[in-house]
Amino acid sequence: MSARSVHVTIENRTGFDLTLKNVWLPSAGGTLNPWPPSEIENETKAEWDNNSNGPGLGVEASVSYSSPAGEFYIHWDDPYIGSNKYEVYQPDGYEHSMDGGSGNNASIKVVFEPTL
Repeated sequence: MSARSVHVTIENRTGFDLTLKNVWLPSAGGTLNPWPPSEIENETKAEWDNNSNGPGLGVEASVSYSSPAGEFYIHWDDPYIGSNKYEVYQPDGYEHSMDGGSGNNASIKVVFEPTL
């Protein structure tokens, strides 16, 4: 098991397919396996792992997906020393819920959906 890792799950309930716009993975940010998918169809989910590259290293990355409504964005940072941090953004008219995120080998689930 990696010194630090984040298992990411995105559930798309937006009413649109989400198309991968950008992946940011710094050189010390670890590896992504599998690579985030090029599309997350509406009413489906996608999952991947971000694992550290070695002892004493954390993980950090972000993904953004575009849709007709705008951009959906997630950033995570699980450092070797310090607290885990997460940022999630979505267009106006949409909201997110996030579960999980604690520990050295964290797991997060983010659900994007229209604001009720």
